Amino acid sequence: MFIYFIFYIIINHLYCNACFYKCDKKNLCSDIFSSFFMINFYKYKKHITPNLKFIMNLSNSICLNNIDFTIYMNNIYDNNEFNLSEIYSEEVYKSNTIRIIHKTKNSKNKILCVFGVLESDIGLKIELEMLEWLTPNYDVYCVYQDYPGKYYEYPALKFAQWLVERKNNICLYIHTKGAFFNKKIQDYIKNCWKNEYSGSNKYKYINPIKNNITDITSITSSKERILWFNSFFINKKAFEIIGEIKLSNFRYDYERLFKKHKEIRTLGILGNNVDAKKATNIINRFKK
Repeated sequence: MFIYFIFYIIINHLYCNACFYKCDKKNLCSDIFSSFFMINFYKYKKHITPNLKFIMNLSNSICLNNIDFTIYMNNIYDNNEFNLSEIYSEEVYKSNTIRIIHKTKNSKNKILCVFGVLESDIGLKIELEMLEWLTPNYDVYCVYQDYPGKYYEYPALKFAQWLVERKNNICLYIHTKGAFFNKKIQDYIKNCWKNEYSGSNKYKYINPIKNNITDITSITSSKERILWFNSFFINKKAFEIIGEIKLSNFRYDYERLFKKHKEIRTLGILGNNVDAKKATNIINRFKK
């Protein structure tokens, strides 16, 4: 197996360097090539030990940025860094459809981020795009859920609650928007998140919580504490108030977690107490 991986790395690296186009990403044109190699061992990822994690670092060190390769190397070792039975119900942790991986090497002084990732082809590509700006800004934990994501946002939200209660830190909850089906508005949402949640802009969302002005901040929020597009910064107090997040077959339950808890303070930074139409108009400003 080791020889197989090394062979793949060398051949794909040569393939990329020989490419006529010399693109900056060196990833798109070799998707088909990589899929031919990767599909075979991806089936057997559960039998590959965490010790092979160093191969992923080796691939990065020689600038191998192929999308499929990076995706699968991030996930071939089926090694959750957490005991899922401590976090989830028996049904969920025994389903073998959830994996949690800590993505940040240097997490000192960074705000927590729980990133829900749907393991579809497009979901994993969205993950890579978003990690480019998430990891420099946050201490990122990826919660992977097998396609089609039958537990909706429960795995990532439940883990965020579990993590915040133990770390006692503010946390950004975010997910691979558009991973199940993609519309233009979802691209605008991701543009908005990247603009608002990175660099100095992120402090517009972090500081009101740190200064005890509010418990939750988001791009937009309604009078009923609905956080449009379901990404937000949250403190420990808010998670304690809502109590245990329960598994639900109704996806909108996860978008209305705070609706019945009037004691939780929410603040929409770009639009506060706005309805869905106004929230959408705000997002439309982020067309490219």
